[in-house]
Amino acid sequence: MKKATHGQLAQWLEAARQGDEAAFRALYDATAPLQKSRALGILKDPELAGEAVQESYLAFFRSMGNIHSGKAVVAYLNKTTYYACLAVLRREKRPTEGEQALLTLAEPEENGPEAQADRSDRQRRLRAALDSLPDRQRQAVQLRYYQGKKLAETAREMGCSQSTVQRLLREAQGALRTALRGGLLTVLPLGVAVRVANRAPQPARRVPRWAAAAAVLVVGALTAAVWQALPPAIQSAEAQVSDPANAATIAVRLGGRTADRVRLIDAQGGAVDFAPQGDGLYLATARQNGTYRVEAAAGSRLATTSVAVDALDTEAPALLWVEREGSDTLIALQDSGSGVDWASAVACAPTGEVYAPQPHAEGEGVVRFSLPPGRYTLKVRDLAGNWAQGPLQVLG
Repeated sequence: MKKATHGQLAQWLEAARQGDEAAFRALYDATAPLQKSRALGILKDPELAGEAVQESYLAFFRSMGNIHSGKAVVAYLNKTTYYACLAVLRREKRPTEGEQALLTLAEPEENGPEAQADRSDRQRRLRAALDSLPDRQRQAVQLRYYQGKKLAETAREMGCSQSTVQRLLREAQGALRTALRGGLLTVLPLGVAVRVANRAPQPARRVPRWAAAAAVLVVGALTAAVWQALPPAIQSAEAQVSDPANAATIAVRLGGRTADRVRLIDAQGGAVDFAPQGDGLYLATARQNGTYRVEAAAGSRLATTSVAVDALDTEAPALLWVEREGSDTLIALQDSGSGVDWASAVACAPTGEVYAPQPHAEGEGVVRFSLPPGRYTLKVRDLAGNWAQGPLQVLG
């Protein structure tokens, strides 16, 4: 396939964060060939290389939230693939061609014009630094690393002991590190630095049809493995308050892996399950203001987010004033939330009689009672169901 740009990788990354499996597959297809090539170059075994690459992509998806550009995608995969290979080598107890393991990731070896120019510059600088070494140090480096001779063979040709060869190589590495002011030798052992600096691009090889078909199966298996390692993706969570405002509907939309359970948890730890509505939408009801936690679980993987409910009407109606008008008692009430439920207003006498008000005129904030003088308890609620009651005295 055509090489993806950093911009395309960034787009696939953002979509994969939102649970788009097709975007993950596209990102994998665009980046996996290079990672497989790197792993095979280190491990020399296709099966082990495949294991290392899978571990690399699992680590990548666990860290997607901390990766923010297409360039960072490539850098992260290069690094994790390399470390995954080192882990495989340790597990298999296989030496790395007689050298100690690299301390950190080697620089990527691309075949574009910029990479070729960079490689040429590394070769030029390293050769100039080698030419500046004392004769014995330069001879040890050339025999050991350029010609690939074993330590014993190098000692024999130089007419000295193996410990002397090792000392000369250490001194050479120190001198080269100083001459190059870091560079490759900051992170690589001398022998590996020589090989990296002089590595030529490898020609592309034609892939047999059977290998291409097998690669499709591997991609499918890796996609499934990575997807199973991810929690569901919570794309959105919001509170929608209805009128009258006595409950809020929490709407959550999920993407990616299907959730086994989605729960709404309040500040006291009380929990209710969301009801699936299809197409990744889940609904639940909240009856109190506050901050709630949303948990979406798939197997042992858990995704969480929070949602605030702050528009519910929790205040009962307020008494503004009481006024006598002839034989009637006028009571002014106010509710700034859902509004007064005027039909609910009653005046209760101590003897048990209950007095209902006269029919309420639409748009008026006053309820009118015909009450004999005495003491009463006024009861009224708002449209959200919040009750208020208090003493009411009617004078003769």
